[in-house]
Amino acid sequence: MAYFPKKLCPPILSSEIINRPRLFARLDEAIACRLVLLSAPAGFGKSTLLASWLVNSKVPFAWLNLSGEEDSPEMLYTALVQAVQQSTINITSLQPAEDSAFELSSLPVLLQSLIELLTQISTPIRLIIDDAHRLDARLAPELERLIEHLPAHVQLILSTRSDPPISLARLRASGQLLEIRVQDLRFEPDEVRAVVECWISSVLLSEEQIELLTRRTEGWIAGVQMAALSLRNQDNPEAFLQRFSGTNRFILDYLIEEVLSQIPDRLKVFLLYTSILEQMCEPLCQALLAEKEKSSLTGTRYHSVLEELYRSNFFVLPLDDGGRWYRYHPLFADLLRQRLSQCDSNLVFKLHRVASRWFAEAAAAGESELLPLAIEHSIAAKDFSTATSLLSEALESLWGRDELGRLSHLLLSIPMDHLHQSPELTIGMAASLLTAGKLAEAEYILQQTDLKSAGIALGKPFYAGRVAVLLAYIAAFRGEKELMIEQAQAGLNALANDPQAVWRSSAYILIGDSFAFQDDLLRAAQSYRAAEEEARCSKNQFFVLFAQTKLLIILLRQGRLNQVAERCRVLLEHLQEIQQERSPRAGVLHALLSEVHLAQNALEDALFHARYGYDLGRFESNIAIASFTRMTMAKVYFANGDFGGLQKMLRELLRIESQNELPIWTRNDLASLRFHLALSQNHLTEAREQLEMLCDCLPRYSSQEEFLISLLRACLALAEGQPAVSIDLITSFQDKLNHSGRLGLRIEAMILQAQACVAMGQTDLAAKSLCGALELAMEENFLRIFVEADPPLAMLLSAILKGGEVLNPKIQSFARRVLLALPDSNQSIVSGDNPELVEPLSERELEILALIAAGLTNKEIGSRLYLTERTVKWHASNLYRKMGVENRTAALKRARELKLLKD
Repeated sequence: MAYFPKKLCPPILSSEIINRPRLFARLDEAIACRLVLLSAPAGFGKSTLLASWLVNSKVPFAWLNLSGEEDSPEMLYTALVQAVQQSTINITSLQPAEDSAFELSSLPVLLQSLIELLTQISTPIRLIIDDAHRLDARLAPELERLIEHLPAHVQLILSTRSDPPISLARLRASGQLLEIRVQDLRFEPDEVRAVVECWISSVLLSEEQIELLTRRTEGWIAGVQMAALSLRNQDNPEAFLQRFSGTNRFILDYLIEEVLSQIPDRLKVFLLYTSILEQMCEPLCQALLAEKEKSSLTGTRYHSVLEELYRSNFFVLPLDDGGRWYRYHPLFADLLRQRLSQCDSNLVFKLHRVASRWFAEAAAAGESELLPLAIEHSIAAKDFSTATSLLSEALESLWGRDELGRLSHLLLSIPMDHLHQSPELTIGMAASLLTAGKLAEAEYILQQTDLKSAGIALGKPFYAGRVAVLLAYIAAFRGEKELMIEQAQAGLNALANDPQAVWRSSAYILIGDSFAFQDDLLRAAQSYRAAEEEARCSKNQFFVLFAQTKLLIILLRQGRLNQVAERCRVLLEHLQEIQQERSPRAGVLHALLSEVHLAQNALEDALFHARYGYDLGRFESNIAIASFTRMTMAKVYFANGDFGGLQKMLRELLRIESQNELPIWTRNDLASLRFHLALSQNHLTEAREQLEMLCDCLPRYSSQEEFLISLLRACLALAEGQPAVSIDLITSFQDKLNHSGRLGLRIEAMILQAQACVAMGQTDLAAKSLCGALELAMEENFLRIFVEADPPLAMLLSAILKGGEVLNPKIQSFARRVLLALPDSNQSIVSGDNPELVEPLSERELEILALIAAGLTNKEIGSRLYLTERTVKWHASNLYRKMGVENRTAALKRARELKLLKD
């Protein structure tokens, strides 16, 4: 059988192909693997990836595109021989190895010919079989035999829509298999943007729209391309992307032609009946299909069907490592649901009722996390009575698992007349609106519903306490301190008999917030600990972490950076143990870690954790989390001089603010950041306007805002050439600030005073103030404050280190580190004449040194300390430089000589 040339060549690449270097690198690195398997559904770019990789890497290869005609060993081997003969290596002049006949004598003649042909090639070569899913299942033993006898320099690459029926486990265990699957092939947002810009240069999508398209398609390449086609004729891209689904004409045509037409009839009923499910398992599928008596699937084990669909890559994805739960790709599910509703709309409601009942029974049997799914299916079945009953039962567990966004979605899906029949759900709706920043709507519900009377009538007088807590939250968000204290205390008093301790925990948190607003940090911490204890008694992990996070914020305000970092790491390790490391609350902890690293001028670490926190909190419905993680990201972008990233974060915060009410603390941070941005660009008029806006926003601000505003006024006065005014402002509040426990603000005030003294020519006073700031800053490694105040500090610090001031060795060491961090520092002053170390090791460097001594790799150190591997390498190189060595071994030897390591 002679093959047409196109069967022996990779697909022709268009100019619109997107290169994928991260996948190219994986393919390049897999040279020692006997088999490379690209397994994914249609439209994930497997063939295109291989073809573009071959062009870019210039790898010698032989290509065979299977047509389905290779239904015997003879035809398969003949096709492969022709592919090798047409390969990119000229083999006509090569001679076979002398011992090949002896080694291959036990093999079929045609396979011997193929192996002998490959043996003639002395250089590495890839043998690529594209569309390998078309291979007849009866030829699986021949494929196994081919893999087993391939010469060492030949690598087999299979591109397929379903896993071949061969022993992949054995190859996997021996390290001879590279697998590239759906999760690897999905487009990242930057790749999605590249596709859209190639296909429709006239439409410029925002970053948010690109992210939305990536989520809608889950990176499915064909889906992205079809969306790009559709966008060519859209006047409103945002509206189109919001409704883009598997019912889109291009998506529909593709899936029908490429996927549904290839599914065996016996599976089509299964697909349609189970398409209503967001997640599915064997007994659930059995329940849905139980009444389909005449189905060809009667008696089938549905777990086997799910496994078969997954192995065949019919857009079925596993949800756990145990192979119990699966789901459909959303665009594929959309198509199936449309087909199901066209067949019988009443059947859809019936199936949802069956699913709701199944999930409710599973939840009652101990899998409480499945209860929200029972509610969702009862809502889809229009069975709102069941939905409200189940939701009342699920309220506390949803709060306990930090699923406020899901709770809000469920509540908003139920008609208001059904919700108002349940005071508990009415309170839940107000709480959901509040956390989303819809304060006016939450307030309206609480004011329009007589929940206090309803609670008394139901024998639940504590409802009044819950309402008071929610009103206290609203007051806290708006900065209404007196009202917040009044309502929080009233709530606590009325909640004594509330069976849900989460409300008492909330009241204690609000009382703690009221003390924090007054800078009474000790009493604030006591209230947060009381909140934590209430949450522990009720085993509510979410509120335990909430209270612990509040305590961390207090520590951060006190300037106890090292303690915050350590506690964040401990809590993140705990969240990892309970599989909550990707939760929004974990995002808050990463943001707090970023704040610590930023204060210590570890900008790469700060950026890593800020991005991590942003990714975890960006889609969170809790506005406090969503705004806090964005605010941290904005601060880090500003510190790094990334004004493009900063403007993106500011736009996102403004968009949130336009739709919701931001918490007062976020508005304060936002105004302060805008002020510093204007000041850094010498836009003094704009800086003054921002300061005035901040003052207008806070007519009755607390002591913490008073300190902030006074410092900003002092900064502005200095920038406007009025150093005496700046000093007067600092002096007016310095005594009060010194007793506040706000270490960071104290250091900032002293540095600002030093700058003002320099401007007035009072260098002795400046040096005294700066030395005081250094002494306060060194224990917690506050570096960023000095860097941000850079211009006059480098010269003053140099003078101090040259002997202008007598410093103890610790302060002198820290002063050198500060000077090293300043952009225009005098490096000769920094290094000094220490015969043992070029400069002292930082706390982080000592920590990494100890882990190196423990035998950990850079990757393991990064995992332990929540740092990127690149950051660990950067710290290690600094460590080596300071110790005057070039590698780990020498560093450890030097460390022992200097007694830097504990025995």
